[in-house]
Amino acid sequence: MSLAQPKSGELLDLLTPSLTKGENLLSEFEIHRIIREAKKLPERYQGLSIEGLAKLVLGEIDEGCSLCERGLRIAPNDPVSFCNYTIALRNLGLHARQYVMIQKASDSLNPTILAEVATISAYWVDIDLLEKVMPMLTAMEVPRPEDMGKWYDTLNYLHTQKDHAQELKTIGRLMMNVAEKYRARLAGAHAFYVMSELDTLFVEVKTDDPVLLSQMNNALADEIIIAGLADSECVGCFEAGEL
Repeated sequence: MSLAQPKSGELLDLLTPSLTKGENLLSEFEIHRIIREAKKLPERYQGLSIEGLAKLVLGEIDEGCSLCERGLRIAPNDPVSFCNYTIALRNLGLHARQYVMIQKASDSLNPTILAEVATISAYWVDIDLLEKVMPMLTAMEVPRPEDMGKWYDTLNYLHTQKDHAQELKTIGRLMMNVAEKYRARLAGAHAFYVMSELDTLFVEVKTDDPVLLSQMNNALADEIIIAGLADSECVGCFEAGEL
């Protein structure tokens, strides 16, 4: 159940460029052909997943999400369906919705799914989720994921800044919500101490538009004040990342 079958793999290959770029690169005819073929797949969960991804490419977000999540309810431990969906959400700028899926999957017994959980929880400096999934991944008798060192680096950093870890997690959630509000496509993220004073989470936005970055940082400042963190030693900053 963990591998896409030949026909489903072919359909996913057609959708992948659009899902990666976060915009439709296919004709309406091509999309509807993919949907028709997806409905014929013998594994219903695969058909629902691919149909849902096609709807996301069309911009039919609610229906696309509903179909993908129906497929995951049938096969919750299928890494192909799960990772394709979470990556699609990220590239569409639906970061908060992606995080809901990550949280739900944190009890998965599939190492590929847990690796995705670790990647996203490290990105948003969620110490609680990292502390939950890292021991599970370590205990699994599978090859160590390539990014495992990065996850431990993030977790170790949060442990050294344990007095600030929960506030930094809150900053991450606020940044996630602002990024979703602007449907921003994101690149990397990193947290570190700035001038020995502030724990700062930097999130890279795939843009070269200084106006957009200014708007996002102003919106974040407002959210930080509303959250009662104006005097916190934790801050966040959106910056330009690789397009």
